[in-house]
Amino acid sequence: MAVDKEDTPSRGKTVADQKNRTVVVDLWTREEIDKLAGGESMMDLLPGRVARMTKQAFSQEGVFTVVDLSLLTGVSTATISRAIGDWQEAQKEVLPIRGTIHDTGMSISHKKEIVGLHLQGFLTSDIARRTSHDPTNVERYIGNFERVLDFAKEGVSLQKICFYTGLGPRLVREYQSIASHHKLLPQERKQ
Repeated sequence: MAVDKEDTPSRGKTVADQKNRTVVVDLWTREEIDKLAGGESMMDLLPGRVARMTKQAFSQEGVFTVVDLSLLTGVSTATISRAIGDWQEAQKEVLPIRGTIHDTGMSISHKKEIVGLHLQGFLTSDIARRTSHDPTNVERYIGNFERVLDFAKEGVSLQKICFYTGLGPRLVREYQSIASHHKLLPQERKQ
């Protein structure tokens, strides 16, 4: 079972309230088994397996959580998180897990990639396709980033940016970090 990719979280909605979807994924492929037989370790194969299973679920309109992937592979959630990060870093692609698709959790990798593509001049439709995101969410990330950037360039305090934008301090800091990474903010005005 995976979470239906269209069933986004909302205030007061519990896990029991979410819509699930049955998906069929390969726990192991013939190629992966052959690699194991050839001496590769399970941990070396884990990032690719996680990516494959995640994409298989997404192609069937479902999204896995890190916990789902942990249960499917028999490793800890911390190990899954590392595998996802390793794969995304190596492939320069964001995996369609629940945290990135439904904007939950602490990861900023999807925002960073979306904003980065926006700053390179990509259109919303292209960014949405490349990052497996709904165009509406892509527009929201870009809009939030641009609002935070405008206030930060003016030297507005973190508290006031939060007040004016309605965004939490953690999210504002994430957008400021992205802006600093792209050298869009003077160093002394980052916070």
